[in-house]
Amino acid sequence: MHSEQGTSGFDRLVLELSREERHDMLVRLTKMLEGESEPVHVMDDEPHPVNLESEYSGFSFFQKIIVFFRILFTPLTRIEVIEDAIMRQIYHELDSVYPGLYDYSSGTLSSVFLEEIKNLRKSVQIFMLPLSRLTIQKKEELFAFIVNQDLPHIDQRIRDACVPEKFVSELDEGGEKELARYLYNQFEDILFELTPEEKGKLAQDSRFLQILSELVYFPYDKIKNKYAGSSHEGRCPASEIRDPLTQLMSIFHSMNCSASPALIESLFILTRLEQEDTDPRVLLDELKRDIARTSEGLRGIRNFYRSVPLYDILRLASGKANIFFKPVSAGEEWLTLLRSFWKQKLKKEARRFLLSREYDMTIEQAKLLLEGKDLKPLSHYQTGGHPVSINLVHEWSMAFLSGFLDFLFSLKINMILKQLLIDGEFYKEQNSEDYSEAYNGLHLLAENIGEPGDFLSPSGEGGKLLFSIASDVSAKNLRQKKAAKIADEADMRARRLLHNGLELITLLSSVLEGILHGEKGGRFDTLSNLGYIGGRNNEAFLKELGDVSQAVTEGRRILESMIALEEQYARTA
Repeated sequence: MHSEQGTSGFDRLVLELSREERHDMLVRLTKMLEGESEPVHVMDDEPHPVNLESEYSGFSFFQKIIVFFRILFTPLTRIEVIEDAIMRQIYHELDSVYPGLYDYSSGTLSSVFLEEIKNLRKSVQIFMLPLSRLTIQKKEELFAFIVNQDLPHIDQRIRDACVPEKFVSELDEGGEKELARYLYNQFEDILFELTPEEKGKLAQDSRFLQILSELVYFPYDKIKNKYAGSSHEGRCPASEIRDPLTQLMSIFHSMNCSASPALIESLFILTRLEQEDTDPRVLLDELKRDIARTSEGLRGIRNFYRSVPLYDILRLASGKANIFFKPVSAGEEWLTLLRSFWKQKLKKEARRFLLSREYDMTIEQAKLLLEGKDLKPLSHYQTGGHPVSINLVHEWSMAFLSGFLDFLFSLKINMILKQLLIDGEFYKEQNSEDYSEAYNGLHLLAENIGEPGDFLSPSGEGGKLLFSIASDVSAKNLRQKKAAKIADEADMRARRLLHNGLELITLLSSVLEGILHGEKGGRFDTLSNLGYIGGRNNEAFLKELGDVSQAVTEGRRILESMIALEEQYARTA
């Protein structure tokens, strides 16, 4: 059984790019992002709480006199007067760093600040598309691929240890669930052994991704709209945008981690794979351009935070020397996502393994029924030998049906069945029609069994299309999708023949069982002359008829099982 057409973006990357290619790719990207490895917010940027009394003790004699008279002649308290004096100092410091940005008398920000906000928004645009495509499933794949890239030894340990074959001997009656549990427990053991440094890497990537999302989806329009509706021409009262500025400052204050090259690379690759015409190797060239733009975007984010005194603007907007921020909660999502990814993947692996094992046993039973003959795939309806690689769902059930018709039905049991057709006298006319329909229908099916192979042959409709696809210059992934549609058409033709064959064999089996063991008045009744067919050899005839009935019934069971197993396996891809 083969079916890889539905593999995830993660599986495609691992399958189609070698570990060496992925390592070389990561090295190149690391060099491109070397200058952007520093966190946006570092501990040195941490604002220190202002102690008003300590600040007052540092005032000059003249400043203290002013404070005294303001307390005396204004309704302000002593603390409020001191804080107001400190706010004026904050303003003068801000104005010396960024002249004209803020007007203390009107409490407004100039249009220059709006331009800074627009530039910040432009800087984060590069991340908008990949983040918008980052579904929960894609996030799971993302962190699995980051481990594959950044912690390859861990990824390899998971792949080496979580192998179904290693746990077969320990299985009782639990089947798929029990095997999946063994595999997942093995994964958890490996996860438990991650070093603090390795966990820290993944937590940092998780944290950066969450905070980056907050920055990308920050409500920039709220600030823009306040400027547009302001009565101060070209300016905006800082107090009116205090809430979005507080949110923005909280985001920046939380950006005390940097983006790893593996995160950036994985983010763009996995989200770009949504494009049908994207080939993983062609994608690398596009990725370089994305990384160059990413580097510019990260630089723009950092420049905004370093050049715009956002913290001081907020203090002036609120009239408070001390303001506090609630940090963005992020950092541990990676663990849930990684567990979910591998839990589903290992569950699928367990299911595929058990289906394969049951399928192999069914094939051995099919060979036994055909007296030890190997199953021979139909000409052209087989996985190999085509100009483009394709996977066919029913290759081996068609091989068995062909063997059943050519060897068992036509050669081994046909003489008994034909004698029954000629000499048998059915009590019910319907049973006679059923028998004729099954017998003649199987002969006709044997003549048409090669239809799917004819379709895929070099001269067939599907085969010609495959040759055309092979010479197509489009991306490999797009060619594979086109070829998969041809394979689906061949499978559909095979499925139609298989279900027709199964219906006819089932009908034949029912009629034979009725002849041998049917009850009078039942749906499938016996023959009026069953005890006379073959004359003096009637006893030998009945024994042979019993063997034939048993063989047909077994053939029906095997064919039904093979079809069901193949379809279940295809659905797990």
